[in-house]
Amino acid sequence: LGRACSELQELRLLNQESADDLAEQRMARCLANLPGFTYTFRQTPKGAFGFPYASPGIWEIYGLRPEDVMEDDAALHARAHPDDRPRIEAAIADSAEHLTLFQVEFRVHRPGAVERWIVATSMPEREADGGTLWHGFMLDITDRKVAEAELRESAAQMRSLVEHVPECITRFGPDMRIRFVSGAATRTFGKASANLVGRRLTDPPGPGSPSRNAMLERLVKEVFDTGLSNNCQVALPTVDGVRDFDVTHVAERNDSGEIISVLGIARDVTGQVRREEELRR
Repeated sequence: LGRACSELQELRLLNQESADDLAEQRMARCLANLPGFTYTFRQTPKGAFGFPYASPGIWEIYGLRPEDVMEDDAALHARAHPDDRPRIEAAIADSAEHLTLFQVEFRVHRPGAVERWIVATSMPEREADGGTLWHGFMLDITDRKVAEAELRESAAQMRSLVEHVPECITRFGPDMRIRFVSGAATRTFGKASANLVGRRLTDPPGPGSPSRNAMLERLVKEVFDTGLSNNCQVALPTVDGVRDFDVTHVAERNDSGEIISVLGIARDVTGQVRREEELRR
């Protein structure tokens, strides 16, 4: 019985070791497939920096091996963009002083490779000898940064386009509140029209008569309800007096086809209306 118990205990230990080995293998595969690498960063009591541990992914980002930065991080820090280094150093100093989360985004220049954007995140702990350890990870966020830059450029182009078209454009949210007023609308109806952002047309004092504002708001709601565009002609007060406008309301949809806002596009047709009146006379 004693021998059987001993063998059972040995079997349990072997199974535990096998389970531990399997867990380590899985963790190693997980770390190897990260779009970056995990690390332990250390500042000695004398102020020297190094990476006692860095996973193999450091090569993909920096073109360096873990042993290249184990005792000294100079080679790694030198590959950070010169404009970003002061920000990195300041973030490290603040994290070390207050033992708060270290997180910073910066660019990496690797010889012979394209510039990459990296986010470094780690949490510090104080050592008994006064040094500081950070355990964390660095991730490659280049694709995200490129997408953000393209989105900003696209948004800037759209703003420029909207600001320079002659039509007056107003965007309404599902709550009927105004989300945006174009430059042409501000120039046409006066600077006070910009103050309408966040309000409804029917909130007093409205830009026109209460009945006219109520009619326009009903047309906006109709687009939200049906998804169909509508059109009307209406006289509106402007900086140059009352003028006639052809107003079209169209739905704006997201990628799923859901209506997220309605655009009111007003085109000044005063000249056309007056010519038609003259022809009728």
